Amino acid sequence: MTENEKEIDGEKRTDKISHINLLIAFIALISPAAYIIGLAYHQGNMNGYGIDSSNFDYSIYDIYTSFYSAINHLFSYLLVGLINLFTVSAFLYLILSFITLSLVIFFSIKIIKNESLLPGDGKIKKILSIINPSKNDYIKSLYLSGIISYLVLFAVYIFLLFSLLWCLTPYYAYKTGENVAHDKINHFIKDGCKNINDVYWPDCVDVYNSKNELILSGLFITRDQSQIAIFDGKKTVLLKLPSDFSISKPIKNNVTKN
Repeated sequence: MTENEKEIDGEKRTDKISHINLLIAFIALISPAAYIIGLAYHQGNMNGYGIDSSNFDYSIYDIYTSFYSAINHLFSYLLVGLINLFTVSAFLYLILSFITLSLVIFFSIKIIKNESLLPGDGKIKKILSIINPSKNDYIKSLYLSGIISYLVLFAVYIFLLFSLLWCLTPYYAYKTGENVAHDKINHFIKDGCKNINDVYWPDCVDVYNSKNELILSGLFITRDQSQIAIFDGKKTVLLKLPSDFSISKPIKNNVTKN
């Protein structure tokens, strides 16, 4: 391998390490935010069922799974909103407005830089000559200061936007988790364990003791090593699991409306 090839190979390795470091930095930055959003969604979901989330032990995996659910609902909501907003007529209007504005800005800059594009020797040419930054240092400084001030203002708005999102996103995640719980409860109260196609709902469970006696049946909410939470059709029940128990899904033919 020649010296040039070694140098190229070393640059490729450096770029690869830089990309890996950038990915690690991004993960380190997004992980706390993902944890907060997932925790907010989980707490909202438990609150929707009337459960204090501190009654159950949850792993980091459960919290990040809740983050995925929250983001999934958020993007679904945004996608539906965009579809409803951008109808054909509204989309065409935005496109035409953008093209018109771009043409106005383009020809305005072109005319300011070259006054000869305007016919005659009237006052308009004199005014354009005065505001031409290439012929007037004062105007140039005004343009630069204006651009810089707008950039600073834009940066401030971006910072405020991210700050607002940092506060609103966990709140949205909490309310989303709460609404998901309410929707499941309403669906269960209305249809029991059956859905529209008369197929049993997989969130329904039956809990049996060591004698194969049914202890509790209903909508599964959550569980840990020592207890389980189930909505029985009227209320949320926290059941301390016996030492020997079994949990099964109800069979379609045996499912009855609670």
